[in-house]
Amino acid sequence: MYTEENLKEKYDELKQKIASTTITDEVFNEIESELLELEQKRGVVRNQVSALVAEAQGMCKLDAKVKGAVNTLYSELNAKKLEDSGVDITNEYEFYKYQQTLSRQLSFGDFLKVELGTTTALKESNTVMQNIIDDKTLDVSQGIIHHSEGVDLLPSNIELSGFEVRLINAMSRERVLKTYVNEVKKNYDYVLIDCMPSLGMITINALAGADSVIIPTQPHYLSAKGLELLLRSVSMVKRQINPKLRIDGILMTMVMSRTNISKEITATVKSAYGQKIKVFDTEIPHSIRAVEATAEGKSIFAYDKSGKVAAAYEQFGKEVAEIGEKQRNQNRADRIR
Repeated sequence: MYTEENLKEKYDELKQKIASTTITDEVFNEIESELLELEQKRGVVRNQVSALVAEAQGMCKLDAKVKGAVNTLYSELNAKKLEDSGVDITNEYEFYKYQQTLSRQLSFGDFLKVELGTTTALKESNTVMQNIIDDKTLDVSQGIIHHSEGVDLLPSNIELSGFEVRLINAMSRERVLKTYVNEVKKNYDYVLIDCMPSLGMITINALAGADSVIIPTQPHYLSAKGLELLLRSVSMVKRQINPKLRIDGILMTMVMSRTNISKEITATVKSAYGQKIKVFDTEIPHSIRAVEATAEGKSIFAYDKSGKVAAAYEQFGKEVAEIGEKQRNQNRADRIR
């Protein structure tokens, strides 16, 4: 296996030879042959890199498989524990009631992620918000992961779900996340906050810290009902906390265009909200490739760049960019006035 030292040594040797030798035709041909040999080694190095990448991809697949298998066994362990304790697991209420005392959501996958350096980062967003509550010095780079596709990520984990309890007695509890966003946004063109499907205090924090909101919804009956509740929450936040908050639009996701229910719910959403709120022309289709991309730990653009989901997201990005451009032009016009 070639190393950087091997190649650098040969490179320095040829460089010195060129500088210190009179270049006759014979010497030129000799050095040219050595350079061609060095170029051939580049192909060998490329093959080495490809082999290492393939091995790394295989380890990532193993990570996903092991995590899924271990979590499945943990669920079976919980169920067996309940059954052996005399709980009727066929009774949905009893099962749910007693499962809460046992089902600590253990992140079994984390021990594999230590080698990738992400375990610490998964806990950082919780720590960042706690530091804001405690009025500690804020390090805006803390926990941020730099991705090769040109985006930075600040991930969280299941522990954030318990953070709302700490927010209850916090000063300006609705603006904790806004404090962080105001510090970090100067380093980025856009800051995207991905909210969990909840109307709790974390979501209120996200709405309080945002300039605009995009509402993804699936073409299902319950999703459409939840949309109504979310719009009420957005209106409440706009009235009481963040007067500048605007709704950029509603995005239909996981659309199965061939089914009648998808067509009916999509038409209903456009009919009910389309006159007051933009419903994006782009619809994100349901695709197993998107599920596979998540399992592989890749973006849809890296996993299936030519697929229909990637094309839909690209088109959606253009729609959002147009809205952003219009808003910037409006802001400039307002400042001139």
